[in-house]
This record gives sequence, C-alpha cells and structure tokens, in this order.
Amino acid sequence: MESVVLVTESGQIQFPSRFSEMSNFVKHAIEDFPGEIQVKLPIEHLELIHEYAVYHNCEVVRIEGRVSGKKFSEVFKDEWDQSFLKRLRKKIDLSEFILSVVYLDVAGLLDMLFAFIAWEMTCEMTNEHFDKIKRRFNINAEFTEEEELKIFKLNPWANM
Repeated sequence: MESVVLVTESGQIQFPSRFSEMSNFVKHAIEDFPGEIQVKLPIEHLELIHEYAVYHNCEVVRIEGRVSGKKFSEVFKDEWDQSFLKRLRKKIDLSEFILSVVYLDVAGLLDMLFAFIAWEMTCEMTNEHFDKIKRRFNINAEFTEEEELKIFKLNPWANM
C-alpha cells in the first residue's frame, strides 16, 4: 500500500502509508477496513495533520524534558515546528484541533501540542495570560479548594 486516504464530508486527503506508524487509529483502521477511511473531522484539521506528518516523514518526534522556565525556542528546537505552532495559535481553535489529533491518535503531534500548552501555562502565567488561556480552552469553572487538593494528590507533577 502506497498511501492512506482519509475521507471527510468536505473532502479527502492522501497520506503516505507510513502515517499508520504515527496514527494508532489509522493503523487499526487499515487492518479492519482497507481502502479509504471515513473520519468525521474538519478538513482543515486533516490538512494540518497531513502537513505535520509529511514534514516529519511520518516519524514520531517526541518533546524531551520539562518545558517550564525555558524559552519557546529551547522547547521547540525545530524552526518549522515553531512556525507551525505559531500558525496554529492564530489560525484555529486549538482545543478543537487537539480533539482531532486525539481522535486520530497521532503520536508526536500530541506530545508537541501538550508541551505547547504546558509551556504556555508555565511561561505565560500572569493573570492576564491565565485568563487568555482559560478563554482559549473554554474553561469556565474554577476548581474548589477540595477539588484542587484531590487533583494534586492524584497528579503531584501538576502542583507547580
């Protein structure tokens, strides 16, 4: 198989066959349903995922180490990745895009997006920036003190 075709309501995109090494969803879908794979995702998201996959030759690229206290360029060393993240920030609803990436289970891209969010939250932590992040990810409710303690107990790394 030379390529994998993902089909949405508004179009289709042909991915290299190696994309199945990046996407667990695609890997299992082609085993069960050879040929075109129907997905209910926005075509714009598929285009961005395709762009990322092609640039990285369908290889899983991981973000290593902690992101807090580092400059953007220290966390995201590849200039193309830096540009890609900046375009995402301006172009789309990042939380919706993350849902698409999670749906396709695209390793590497998920790491980069989560590292980007963690970097934003740790490096832009003024109240103004925190409010901006809350609006961006549609976070309406605040945690109660009891809920925060429970979260920190279950996830000690989350307590900054």
